[in-house]
Amino acid sequence: MTHLKRSNAKKSLLVMPFLMVSMISFAKPDPDMERMKKGNETVFKGHHFYWKDGGADSVEVKDRTTGQIKTVTMKRGPEVTKMDKEPVFAYENMSANPSLQDNAMGIDEYIKNKFVEAVPERLDTISEITISNVVVDANGKIMYYDLSYLGETKANNNVHQSATSNERLDPIMDKILASCPPVETNMKDGKPVPTYFRFLTKVTLKKVSFQVKAVPVQQK
Repeated sequence: MTHLKRSNAKKSLLVMPFLMVSMISFAKPDPDMERMKKGNETVFKGHHFYWKDGGADSVEVKDRTTGQIKTVTMKRGPEVTKMDKEPVFAYENMSANPSLQDNAMGIDEYIKNKFVEAVPERLDTISEITISNVVVDANGKIMYYDLSYLGETKANNNVHQSATSNERLDPIMDKILASCPPVETNMKDGKPVPTYFRFLTKVTLKKVSFQVKAVPVQQK
């Protein structure tokens, strides 16, 4: 009997590490960070966001050879036009740096301060973070965003790799954006409305600095 008990104990010890590895391997990511995409719809944090072709803009550019100004057509990427049952309006303010509603601080300054608090050390492998496709509700609360990271390899700083997620920084950025004070929005008929931004966020890690600007979207 004793031999059988020891044998069973050994089997249990062998099985348990396998079960632990399996649980870790098949562990689901944080559901708050998942973006469930189907067709032109994305579900994020329980809200449904609907995308539409962004169309095209006419932009004046200077020809490097002749020095003449010419008009070219640039196609915009898809943009969010609806959140749940509410229409979302593209940001119309031509300001390069949208402010928070309650004070004059720009959103870039807010993100920079919070990022430095959360990540005070230098991150050698990440050179840039981009926050794009930002949707805020009528109260200015950030409801949706996309993240992308531009990294440098340790062997060669001239080689850059892009990624849409980062296991360590994703939760930090989510916390910063979720707790962000209300952002200025579009106004329609004297009332604030849900607003879509194309944010360009650049992180220069050697100086630990953040730069954020909203790219205006012209509606036709």
